[in-house]
Amino acid sequence: MQESGFFKWVIRINSLLFLLFLMLGIGVSLYGFHLINRVTSSSNEVVISQSGSSQTDEEVKESFLLEDITTVSGNDVQYLMLNAKTTKRGYRKDIRNVVFFEGEQMKSHWLFENNDNKFEVMQQLKRPIDDSDDQMTVAIYYQLRNEDTDNNGKIDKNDILKIALTSPNGHDYTEIEKGMTSILEHSIDEDALVLTLLTQFEESLVMKKYSLQTKKKISEREITRIGKKF
Repeated sequence: MQESGFFKWVIRINSLLFLLFLMLGIGVSLYGFHLINRVTSSSNEVVISQSGSSQTDEEVKESFLLEDITTVSGNDVQYLMLNAKTTKRGYRKDIRNVVFFEGEQMKSHWLFENNDNKFEVMQQLKRPIDDSDDQMTVAIYYQLRNEDTDNNGKIDKNDILKIALTSPNGHDYTEIEKGMTSILEHSIDEDALVLTLLTQFEESLVMKKYSLQTKKKISEREITRIGKKF
């Protein structure tokens, strides 16, 4: 009887060990599947991890994705935006760069050599094509920040705001204005020859006009001042 009881305990122990090995095998398999699925779903992302300034800070991760393919009206040109998705106590998406493609051969070039840029506006400036409902892009307009002017180690809304123009294919990048407090409005005339900016420079409301052909300033006029009657 004692020998029979001993064998019963051996059988029970073997059963428990088998169950433990079985659960361990299932766990390893599920973890491996998770890793494979994660790599597959992130194959088009470039992930950059940046540690916080202290041990209590959460880790910041940025995923760079090419998205939103767009055709430049009336031109054999397309472009893709490079978006940075940042996760830290929430979600934020920023445009950091733009790649242009020209012609049937898809000849490409990037607007900037690095991705340390934050675009606030990117817009095609268009004019009507004669005897047609179609439009042609004559220039591309940008509002962006790409210099750490306050020396805090990052590009944010406290850095200098810039206004720039390029040709429809993304070449001839020209900064036409910078340092304004805000851009209240931008518009072009019917012939798409003149760009008008209504801007605030500290306490002044200023209207400026630029030639879209030469990318040079045509005129500047102070409209009013905050707290001052004209």
